[in-house]
This record gives sequence, structure tokens and C-alpha cells, in this order.
Amino acid sequence: MDGEDAPERGAPKACGISSPSRSKVTPASSPFPPQSPSPSLQGAGTAGPAVAARLAEDPAVTVLLIEAGPDNVNLENTHMVGGWSQNFDTEHDWNLVSEHNAAAANRTVKLSRGKFLGGSSAVNGTLMVRGAKQDYDDWEAMGNPGWGADQMWYYFNKSETFHIEDGFNEDISSHGKSGPIHTSIHPYAPISNRVYESFMDRGFPLDDDMFATGTRSHGCGHCTKSVWKGMRMTGGEYIRSSFGDLKVVRHNNLSVAFNHQVARVILDKKNQIKGVEVIKNGTDKAITIKCQREVILSMGSYGSPQALLLSGIGPKEELYEVGVQPVVDLHGVGKNLEDHLTVFMFYEVSQGFTTDHLLHGDGVFERSREEWRTQRAGTLSRSHFGAFAFTRLDEKLNKHEMWRKAPTEAGRDPLGLTPTQAQVEYFTTERYAAPKHYNNPPPTGRSAFGLIVENFSAKIRGYVKLRSNNPLDKPIIQHNYLQDPLDVLVLAEACKYGAEIIHTCKMGPHSDPGAVVDSRLRVYGVKGLRVADCSIMPRLNNGHPQAVAYAIAEKCADMIKEDWKGVTNNSGRIVSSVL
Repeated sequence: MDGEDAPERGAPKACGISSPSRSKVTPASSPFPPQSPSPSLQGAGTAGPAVAARLAEDPAVTVLLIEAGPDNVNLENTHMVGGWSQNFDTEHDWNLVSEHNAAAANRTVKLSRGKFLGGSSAVNGTLMVRGAKQDYDDWEAMGNPGWGADQMWYYFNKSETFHIEDGFNEDISSHGKSGPIHTSIHPYAPISNRVYESFMDRGFPLDDDMFATGTRSHGCGHCTKSVWKGMRMTGGEYIRSSFGDLKVVRHNNLSVAFNHQVARVILDKKNQIKGVEVIKNGTDKAITIKCQREVILSMGSYGSPQALLLSGIGPKEELYEVGVQPVVDLHGVGKNLEDHLTVFMFYEVSQGFTTDHLLHGDGVFERSREEWRTQRAGTLSRSHFGAFAFTRLDEKLNKHEMWRKAPTEAGRDPLGLTPTQAQVEYFTTERYAAPKHYNNPPPTGRSAFGLIVENFSAKIRGYVKLRSNNPLDKPIIQHNYLQDPLDVLVLAEACKYGAEIIHTCKMGPHSDPGAVVDSRLRVYGVKGLRVADCSIMPRLNNGHPQAVAYAIAEKCADMIKEDWKGVTNNSGRIVSSVL
């Protein structure tokens, strides 16, 4: 995988922060343990707590987990499933924004990520869509032994406790029974049942558990959600289930340091990992934390490469441009940034089909919130997503000369996919629900729902670069959305077909169905990837990243344990997730 050990050389000389304070700290006044931790993990989002908790199962290991944001224990909107978007554009959002993109009408895209314990697992859609088994066999075939489908399904199951629902035909072998992340299937609003009828009328076979088995590229099914008993499950559950209430952050061999942002990793002259520099929120002073054995970066697809680049690990030409002394000329850092393009299309429907009446109108949201607070029940206790489907668009795409003449590999389409891998995902909302900037809900007495079109395996790749050598500056992020004509073609055909599917339901008309794409095929409703650390993926899975992040973390912890067997010295190395 991309997270290889860094070769050994001296530490970078410029990182744009004050000289680190090297005074000793004590447990009474600092979140850091007095002894050097065996591993230090940077980032307590989706994957970081999982790695930390699994490593801390060994009482001989001392683990330090560092998080830039606060504990989320008292942040209601990270636990109330329906409160997800209220975390955006706040102090608990990293508030990253992509660069202007000429191929998307020169627009920028908001790239919201959770900045607290649990990270983006506390602000996503709770969807546990693993993708196709072929996705991971492709990873292994790209030169990454041990990352094939069989191994990944083992770790998917290890992370999960699945709660069976009446009437759901589950595949027992595709679910876990004792993992920290509790998952379930919630009851549907009437609109979801009608959409399922429409999918099946269009020839989509119903396979209840297809999004866990990874064996269908065409069909509709029920998506497992990371929700249990009205509560959202996040990466923080690994810490809570292992070590109890996080109001006290030090538990034997695991310490959690909140409100400290990682500036860079520290290497000696032989490129041996020695520790990290962190900056306490509200200051520009760096503190040096020494570390034995390893540092694991779990800072996400934007944060991990930024930390490596600030440490002098990355393309030397780019490092020189911002005044960072290169240490390791590693050209892959910050490259291969991949995302799923997503379009929201809204349709007005008759009353009685959606749950809008439980959220929109005078005092309605407040009543639903009180129901959740007192009973952990009601519409805010459930995911707002309903029906799900995968498909391929071969017949429609083959009508286009661009598609027919595009280069391909044997047995694969121009996107690099086999017939066992979906090209497109469709899923719906059960009310007017979308990212925060969709702020025009239907008025009282009217209802709407959304069809979401998501295309997989985009051709284009983006990048992450340093804006400066100051770790407090946000990185430069360019996804290059829609810059490849094939991506535009697939998304346009997917949107048209999605409209056909919905039009077979007996519902009210959409107010402006032509607004999905403009005359130049520039699409609306593009969103960024919310990940904890899926940046090691050589290619994005054809599903959703949350389950993958947990599986990556589980596998990472096991590999570290294996590597440490028989180790008696403190020889350290950096294990990092890079793009």
C-alpha cells in the first residue's frame, strides 16, 4: 500500500512554527503521558480510535491518541442521527474548501470533515456500503498482498455487531457479531417502498443484503446503517467500548489528547521516527512529544499528506516552493486523490409519503428533537436515507462513440471496472435532506424527497499540496471534478436514467427536472469525500468509505501487532496513510 516506511534522513528545518517547547510536562497539567508512548496515533476520527484501541489491548503497550478537536461526548449533533449537517460550517468542522475548478464553472466545493472524536464518522450518512469484492481483489492485484476481498471481509466483520431485523434476509457470513460498531436496518417511510417498487419495475432484482455481500453490480437492496437504539455509532465507540467513559481521558495504557493539532513528525539523522510536534488549539507554539516504535497517521485523505509534506516527506520540488527542507523525496504524497461525484435531484410528492412533516414547520423540529432526547426515538433517531441500488449503464454508454473508442484493458470497461463492479449507485432520502447549503425545504403542507446519483471510479485524479510551511494554514485541495469527458458522460447518463426510474413512481412532478445538468453538462450537487483515513486506498471502492475505514484500521492494528512480535528494542518507523 502507499503507507510505506519513510527512508531515514535528518528532520526538516522549516515548518513555519515557533521553536518547540521541550520542557517536561506532568499528568496533572497535560493530556500527554509522562513516559514515551510505544505507538503514537495522530487523528481520532474514524480509523484512529480503532487502531489505538486494538493496540492497547496489549497491556505492555502504551498508546497516545492525539485529536485536533474536542471529545464529542457532549456534542449532541454527533450522536443524534438526524443532526449530522448541523455540524457543518462550525468550529467542529475543518471547513476545508477545494480550489476553483474551471471544468465545474470555476466553482469551489465545500469539503466538510468532523473535527472531534469520531471525525467524519459523526457527520456522514451512516452508510455501511462496502463495495464489490472485486474492488479489493484489484487492490491486491496492484501489488498489495493481504488486501484482497477475503481479508477485507474478515476485517469488515471484525469491526461490526449487526442487529438482525424482522423481515430482513441477511447473509450471516457477511456480518460481524462482536465488533464495536453496532449496525442495523431501520423501518422505511412510504416513499422508500414506492421507490423500491420502481427499481424492481425497471428490472432491478431485490437482494436484501447485497451491500454487505459485495457480489452484485445490478440490483436494489437494504443498506446497513451505523445506528443502534437511536444513536449514531462513530469511531469513538472503539475507545468507549474498550475503556469506558471518555470524560476521563487516561485509561491505563491509552491516553487521548484532545485539542492538539499535529504539525509534523520528527525524524533523526537516520530517518528514525522519534516523535511528533503538536500545536495546542488557540496557540502557535509547538510541543514535542517523543515516541517509541511507531507513529501512525490517521488524519484523513487531506490531513495525512499535509502532515507528511510539512515533515519534509514528499515531492521535493513542491516542498522547496513553500520553504520546507526535503527529507524524503517521495513523489506519491498528496497525489492520487479520488472522490465520488454526487448529484442530488429533488422531487415534490403528495403528502403522506415522506417525513417532512416531522421536521419542517413551526416548532416541528423542536418536538422531534425532544422525542429523540427523551426516548432516543422518532425521525431524528434514524438515517434519512431510504432505498439503495447499484447498476451498470453499459447499454446506454455504448451508444456514445467516446465510450466505444475509449481505451480499455481486457475484461474491463473504460473506467477500469469488470462486469461484477457497479458503475453507478442510486439512493434516496425520505425527506428534503441534503448538505447544509440546501436550505430551501418545502413549506408546511408540501413534501419532497431526493434521488442521489453517485458515479464510481472517476477517471480523473486530484491532489493535496501545502499552501505554506505553516501547519495552521489549510492545504491546497484540487479534486479536478469533471475534467475528464468520460466522467461527465457517465454522470449525465446516470442522471437521465435516475430520472426515468423515479418517473415510474406515482408521485407529484419535480418542479425543474432539467436543472440537474446544464447545456454544457456541468452538474450540480457535487460533494467531497468524508473520510477518516481512506487515503491509503490505491483505488476508491465502489461503495461508501465508512466501513472501509474501520476495516483498514482493524487490519492496520493486526499488522502492527504482527510486526511487533519478538521486538525487544525501540526501533521505530512511521506508518502513515498517504494519497
